[in-house]
Amino acid sequence: MNKMKNKSLNYIKNSLSEHFDNFAVIAINREGDLIWDYSNWMVAIMLMDRARDLIENDADDADIIFIDEEDDDNDLGCPIKL
Repeated sequence: MNKMKNKSLNYIKNSLSEHFDNFAVIAINREGDLIWDYSNWMVAIMLMDRARDLIENDADDADIIFIDEEDDDNDLGCPIKL
């Protein structure tokens, strides 16, 4: 992990630890490098499992409409309109 990533991750961890005893941090930069850290590995697993459940439940509420490529109503310029 390079110094910038380490410095940024330490800043986030220090900020979180002032307010929370348990935390997990996961981030990805523009280059696609994944960085992560946590206060306790067992709590990190629980937090990630709970976050996954919440994200999956929210995804169930999303309405995805597939648009034909020939359809000019698509303002996003892609075949999927959310």
